[in-house]
Amino acid sequence: MHSFTDCIVGVILGAGIWWGHSDWSGIPLQIPSSNVFYYPLSLLGFGALSSNSLVIHLGRGLGAGKWIEGWVQRGGWEVPLILIPICLLAVNQHPQPVDDCPCFEDAIAFASVVLGALVSRWAVSYSGVGTSLRSVVVTPGSGWVVEAGKWVQVERGFNDMLVWWCFAALKMVVGMYHFSNS
Repeated sequence: MHSFTDCIVGVILGAGIWWGHSDWSGIPLQIPSSNVFYYPLSLLGFGALSSNSLVIHLGRGLGAGKWIEGWVQRGGWEVPLILIPICLLAVNQHPQPVDDCPCFEDAIAFASVVLGALVSRWAVSYSGVGTSLRSVVVTPGSGWVVEAGKWVQVERGFNDMLVWWCFAALKMVVGMYHFSNS
């Protein structure tokens, strides 16, 4: 059973991965020229000047996702020759003594899925097989449709939320019953 600290570590890890991968613009914060932090932040190159104030974006994403996607899309054989040994090395580095370690197994599963997705994307783009498969596919029932060439979110009502919660609760109860009997 996972403890509270495991959940906190998972949330921090997920948020860190999202922050590094995302190109989110952040939350704009205006610092007036009368503020104590205005001069040091402007000297360090933080923010952009905007009519007697400095605009800083808190939490701005690092944008590594675009770089990684571009490398995978345009890369040659170096992509699988770098990614596959990284995954194999991670699997090989099991903590000693060799005991059941669910955290390590979860981390390896996560990394394997990410690296597998990157290598498969490289294979599709390198071989040219997927050139006709460039259309965007949205999961049915996701709440997004294309109208006049733009993505529009479908309005959801109380009945939609009630149905979703009923299915989620049913899945949870059946899953808990199944695992408690095994």
